[in-house]
Amino acid sequence: KFSFPIIHCIKESAENDSRLLSILKKRTEDIDVKRYAQSLMRKSGSLTYTRDKCVVLKVDILKQIEELGGNPPLVKLIKLLDVQVERLDVGAISEGGDEKERTSKTIDST
Repeated sequence: KFSFPIIHCIKESAENDSRLLSILKKRTEDIDVKRYAQSLMRKSGSLTYTRDKCVVLKVDILKQIEELGGNPPLVKLIKLLDVQVERLDVGAISEGGDEKERTSKTIDST
């Protein structure tokens, strides 16, 4: 299975650019290779596109909840998830530490 940003990156890549697919097929544990894959997704705009799509979906979901009579607990959950999306730094390429560690720090600081 491929995630939304991976699918976007593959679609946005030039026809003969199979770097990301090659990395994914290897199922590597090499952090530098994983960072390179992240940089490919950042350069293609896939992470920004994904975050922007999440924002659009949030607005649509909140509108539909309201149209269906409202649901305060669900609205609260959607807004909580949105805070996590807003805090993503999709443009930065990290200098050390892995994605799980940075994500954990971001979530813990909320």
